[in-house]
Amino acid sequence: MPVARGAAPGSRRRASLATTALVLLAIAAVPAVATESADAASSKSSKRCPTVGRTLAVERFDTKVTSRVWRVNGRTYGCTFVRSRPRTRFLTRATPGLVRLDDDTVAWTTTRVVNGVTSNRVWAYDLTSGRYFVRSAAAVPRRSAGDVPREGTVDQLQVTSAFFVAWVANGTTVVVGADDPGNLDLLGADGATTPLYLDRGFAVAGSYDPQPDLAKQLSDSLKVEYVPGDHGDSDDCASSYLVAFTWSTAPGQTFEARMGGTRITPVSCGG
Repeated sequence: MPVARGAAPGSRRRASLATTALVLLAIAAVPAVATESADAASSKSSKRCPTVGRTLAVERFDTKVTSRVWRVNGRTYGCTFVRSRPRTRFLTRATPGLVRLDDDTVAWTTTRVVNGVTSNRVWAYDLTSGRYFVRSAAAVPRRSAGDVPREGTVDQLQVTSAFFVAWVANGTTVVVGADDPGNLDLLGADGATTPLYLDRGFAVAGSYDPQPDLAKQLSDSLKVEYVPGDHGDSDDCASSYLVAFTWSTAPGQTFEARMGGTRITPVSCGG
């Protein structure tokens, strides 16, 4: 159903911010799983990210490169100094398909072939902390308690530096989420909300019958943005806000799901 965009966030969704903050704080305690090679680690002492290899994605502030993802010698690396001195991380040996970079957060897809069937997995990684928050997620998460994750192809991928991701699977399905959020609601045209089933922090927010141009419409329209008019709360250590996932199935047919989130910034509060 069409969605009224820019609707004022309800108190229930605001209450979820504190819950999500606790969850995302826990992310910082997870041991790092990526390691740095000697040549990558050596770039830490430089004043900018390395310029070697084939660039896969880049972020700039004015004209200055602040984050970069590249591939060299059969490996993919990422570097950022958005919130710290330059840090270079080894990401993967697998050749990435889609690559998305926002501030110091990178997401990518990998391809796997099992019994002759090709599918994609989704990964997302915080270059500042050196930790995954999405690790080899199947294209379609569970839709209910009795369901199972399903393999598929990923046609579009979006990420934000606040640890939120969204993608289009199989040209028909919109997947949204973060790492085990406290609340995720699909907004109706009247402003009412419908809680979505969460599978380890991910949810199928929309699933449609295949039709001409649907895959392109979903891919072209998928966005992850802060909710307009919501100023959130912030201090030296964290910022809390509402995030909107939006997509359309046809011109004028727009849908939206919202989730509360918190970005922890330990660099600015002595962590």
